Formats: sequence, structure tokens, C-alpha cells
Amino acid sequence: MGIPHRIVAVALVLLVSIPAATSQRKKSKKDRAFLRGICYTSHAAGAQSEKSVVAWVKKNRINLVVIDFFVIAYNYDSIPFSKIARLVKRLKKEGVTVLADYRPSTAPPGKGFRGQAPDLCLSDPTIRENIIGWGIHLLDRCPGFDILTVYNPLPRFERNRNCPKCKKKGERALLVEFFKEWSRVLRKKHPGVKLGAVFPADASLYRSLKGSLDMFCPFCSLIAPRGKESCGPGVMKKVAGQMKSLRKIGPVIPLVKLYWKQATRNTTGDILHAMDEAKQCGLDGFFLWYRSLITGDVARVTSFKLPQYDLEKICEKYRELAGVRPRKKRR
Repeated sequence: MGIPHRIVAVALVLLVSIPAATSQRKKSKKDRAFLRGICYTSHAAGAQSEKSVVAWVKKNRINLVVIDFFVIAYNYDSIPFSKIARLVKRLKKEGVTVLADYRPSTAPPGKGFRGQAPDLCLSDPTIRENIIGWGIHLLDRCPGFDILTVYNPLPRFERNRNCPKCKKKGERALLVEFFKEWSRVLRKKHPGVKLGAVFPADASLYRSLKGSLDMFCPFCSLIAPRGKESCGPGVMKKVAGQMKSLRKIGPVIPLVKLYWKQATRNTTGDILHAMDEAKQCGLDGFFLWYRSLITGDVARVTSFKLPQYDLEKICEKYRELAGVRPRKKRR
């Protein structure tokens, strides 16, 4: 008894399509866009004209712009939400990925708060609701962001480290529950936005949160050791080593932290090494924190000496990583 022609035809189609689909998946993973990012403070993003920001980003082939809203409740009354929303829209029109970052604010969302905020007690449902509520409020006021990251909501860094409920539950379990809740709310309120977090480069921590997070943004600190002015090459390789297994789960885009008050000791060379190594190590990108530090604007409001950077060399590196060859100078 022969096999019906229709079944044979279907089988052939499946055989042909399986390798094609497999190769397509491999190709898309291999060709994933390498995100070359810069971070603006919400103040700097609002102070500059949208046109100038977009022009600078386009000129230097930057395809990721991060806007940091700090402790959003504390700065709330001075944040130009409508202007940032317009900037986000213009950047997206140019094909740029835009990411919003904010610090956990435990006061009720939606109004400025400069008093003593409640402790970051993740065992308290009201505190979790407020932290998540600020993120949702940010996205409501500034629609269009592709990614939202929460900056380092580790209970051990806050005043609640002696909370009996938190100590009993344990930091890891609290964070897992918190991000599960965060992910559920975000999917419901803003389903098109990806959720990420900025934490130290701890692969085991990210692995425990992989079910809730779409994006891993580990710190990559470019602060030279005490007594030295330069970090030298290799800083990003340590982060890449810790994040290697996680890249199979989701994108790894380190926050290259250039600034830490009086301890800020690094050079333009350190920044260039980190940018290069992010690509060489197979990470999905990086973003430099902040542009106002690189341009010297932060230095004008500090009481201590900060490094001076060569902005043009950094811009050249962005373009180089985008595959743009530098023009030969005419003699």
C-alpha cells in the first residue's frame, strides 16, 4: 500500500523548511545589532534642543540613547517630560533604540517628594507597588521608550537591611518575587516595552531573574584603582566573562560607569578600550554614563577635579564600531 501523494508533499515541505528556519535563527542571532550607546541625564536631555541631540547621535552612528531619570520622585518637579517625549519620538524615527533608567522611589508615584522616603523594603507590598508605579508613570508621561531599566534595587544597600521580614525571606527571593510582579504589571500596562535592570555583574543573580528580565545591564566600572590614573585594557573582559552564559538567554548591554565622585580616575584611552572590548567580547552593546561628564558639563558643578576627555576620539570610536571608515586627511 503506497503513501498518499498529499502526505509525501507535506513531508517534503517540512524537510525543506526545517533547515531553512534553523539557518534563519542562527543568522538573526549572529547579525543582532550591536548597540553603541550614550546616556543623558533627564536634565541634559531636556536642556538641549531635540534637533541638536538627534543630529549628534546620527553623525556619530549611535544607535542606543539612554535617559537617566535618577531618583525620579526627588527630581520630578524639574523633569521636562513633554520635551523628552518629543525627543524619544524623533530618535525612534531615526531608528535609534531608546532606554529609560530610574532609581527606585518608594514614595507614592505621580508627584515630587523630597522628604524622607520609606525604606526600600521589598517585603512590603505598598513599597513594591510604589517602585513599579513610578516606572509605569514614567512610561505614561514619556511614551515611546523601547526599554525600561531599574537601577540597582538591592535591599542590602538601603536602610532596611535589618528588616526582620526581609532578612527572613532573603535578598535573592525578594528580588525574584519583585521582578516577577514588575514584569506582570509592565506586560499589562506597556506590553511593547522590555524590562531590564542595572546590577553588579553577578551572573547567578541575573540567572535567577531571567524569567522576568528581557535585558541584562551589568555595571562596568571604569574607575582606576587608588593611586592610579588609568584602568588600562581588559576591564570589559571581566564583565564579559561573568555574563557569557547569560548572553544565550538575553541581551547583555553593560553600563560603562565613568563617574564616582572624588574617586573618578580614568582616561579617554580607558573609554576607548571598553568600547572596543564590548564588541570583541561578543556583548550586545554598551552605553557610556554620562555624556555631560565626557563633555565637561558635570565638572563645572563639582567641587573636585575630574578627568578631561577627548570627545572627538570617542565619537570616532562610535563611528568605527558602526563600520564607518575614517576619511584620510588631505595633504
